Amino acid sequence: LVDLTRLRSEADHQIGPYGFDRAHDEIGELLRNAPPKWGDLPEVQAAIAEVYSASGRAGFEAARTAYLRAIAEEDKAGRVPVKAIEQLANLEARMAEWLCDRHNLSASAFRRCVRETALPRVRQAVSRLNHLIELSGDAEDKEPSAIPGQATRPNPERQSLLGSAYKIEAKLLADAGYAWSTVARTLKKAREAYRAAEDSPGDSELNPYAVLNRLHLDALLQVEETVEEVIALAERCKAVARRRFKDSSDFWDAVTVVDADLVIRLVQGNLTDAGAEQRLLQAYREAGETVPKNAREFDSVVRQLRFHAAILRTREDPTQPIALERIAAALEPTGEPVPRPAASPGQIGETDPGAMER
Repeated sequence: LVDLTRLRSEADHQIGPYGFDRAHDEIGELLRNAPPKWGDLPEVQAAIAEVYSASGRAGFEAARTAYLRAIAEEDKAGRVPVKAIEQLANLEARMAEWLCDRHNLSASAFRRCVRETALPRVRQAVSRLNHLIELSGDAEDKEPSAIPGQATRPNPERQSLLGSAYKIEAKLLADAGYAWSTVARTLKKAREAYRAAEDSPGDSELNPYAVLNRLHLDALLQVEETVEEVIALAERCKAVARRRFKDSSDFWDAVTVVDADLVIRLVQGNLTDAGAEQRLLQAYREAGETVPKNAREFDSVVRQLRFHAAILRTREDPTQPIALERIAAALEPTGEPVPRPAASPGQIGETDPGAMER
């Protein structure tokens, strides 16, 4: 497994032009030179999945297949971690987001694709995570354990993945023209998941990732919080991220600082002020240049921006979605074009919010 770990590290830190083709070729060579049936071992399939996952979107389907094999096979050595299920769900949610190509489909074909293909995939991811939360007992216990140290607490990583999956579902609903009431219902589920992830067990500091995602959703849902309260909390997240970055040099700690600035601009409503868009774009670029990052990590930044744009369009915001789309397009490493406007808000499900869900 050492060689597979090396490949994952190279993909994570982009040592050379690391994409699906290179991952596929190097994994294939390893398997050809390995003992018979070594590649069938669950722990090997889990490691292969990690390499494919880090190689970008083109590797997601191969990663999903490998994760499914790793989880389905009998793990006699007990080397496949629970994290494999979490990452499988995360992949399924992210794949759902681009299963339907708005650039090459008519509006009606896109909506049908979302209903019949993308939504079932992301809801499968949500189901996996919810079942894992139930099985692990990190949902809120009605009767907490009386034994010291035995009470279960929410798993921040798992809750954050659940929040992310709900956000993807909400974006799909928004892009396909579902009513705001339907989109908002899913956003509220995402908010609940991130709220549960805010307090990290054994960590006296707040969890900036979960807090900022919750604040992003508060801004979109127009939760009643004062601008001053939101800004103060966002500034705390920036301070924690900067402090962590000194020790970690981690991509996410660098990006968190910029994400906090985005939250502040959203609640202040000044994203479209003169120069604001360009300053935010430059901040994201500088964060990306500060530390090594892989294709999957930077893709997450672009997806977050497009998520906000899609939700704000559904709320009929006239200007901020355009600014967010321009930033996302400028950061998009593959040169993906700016998506055309989604179906008009409320075009589908206005009188019956669940019409397309049945």
